[in-house]
Amino acid sequence: MHRIMLPSHVHANALTFDPIVFHESPDGQLRFPGRADAPVPEGFERKEVRTFREYEAFRRKVNHVENNKIEQANDAEHAYLHFIESVNRPDLRMAMQSMPPQWRAFARLAIERGNARPRTHDAGFYVDAMEYDASNRERWQPDRHERARARK
Repeated sequence: MHRIMLPSHVHANALTFDPIVFHESPDGQLRFPGRADAPVPEGFERKEVRTFREYEAFRRKVNHVENNKIEQANDAEHAYLHFIESVNRPDLRMAMQSMPPQWRAFARLAIERGNARPRTHDAGFYVDAMEYDASNRERWQPDRHERARARK
């Protein structure tokens, strides 16, 4: 059996990395600076994510907040579309009575598809460096050995 000895300041269950720095306002608005040492905007507080466990919690929190925003926007859009459909569908149904059978079938299919709109949403927030490594990231740059061979 092998044991891994970690420095005393590193918890055994914590994966450490350069911190993910963000600025948060009292109302929960987030900003991600271009550099970790960037000045903090007025009214914001500098925060850091230092462990993978903290990252997972942060990612869940941001996705929850963003998914709620998406859901509110979807609900507003659904209410608007329902209103528009309630105004326009009677006219469409009236017009369908004089349509040829194939047009009527097409209109009926369009109504059914409109009624069955998917209401799924996912903000999909993540930090690329935390989710991807060489095994699952698209290759975008040759490694240094290939560059050296290419120069010869």
